[in-house]
Amino acid sequence: MSHRGEKIMKKIKIIIILSILLSLFSLLFCETQAEPPTNFRQSNAGTSSNPYLISSLENLRWLSETASVWSSHFLQTADIDASETRHWRNGWGFRRIGIIYYSEIEDDFIMPFRGTYDGNNYSISNMYQTDVNDLGHYFSSTSYLSMFGDIVGATIKNVKLEDIDFIAKDN
Repeated sequence: MSHRGEKIMKKIKIIIILSILLSLFSLLFCETQAEPPTNFRQSNAGTSSNPYLISSLENLRWLSETASVWSSHFLQTADIDASETRHWRNGWGFRRIGIIYYSEIEDDFIMPFRGTYDGNNYSISNMYQTDVNDLGHYFSSTSYLSMFGDIVGATIKNVKLEDIDFIAKDN
């Protein structure tokens, strides 16, 4: 191969590597962002008479990441496709709602879900989750594989889960 041909091949290889890296970057860092429900700012939001309205994957992620509202009331108002959860948290998937563990970041214990979640007969489909916690450690028990982790005195009803992958990995 000529010197010019080698230069062209080298440039092609660099372009291929850069496109692969760009694809990986978008998978790892372009996750669905958490977004509070539309009624979040209302003075009586989260109560039994005005539950937080969960209508999107963004709202569901907000719920899973906002422990301060886990004693509130929630009403799902649409079907939610959660297929993007396969790429969340370094590939570990959806973070359970309600988990008791000590968070060094928040310097506090994260508490169980104590509220009410009414799925209103809507579905959540294609959710993905592994038995890895937020710090990358495996749970000692696969009983944590669920949409809700620890719950105490909670009510969870009318939720349709479809095509869900809760994966227990070998530790």
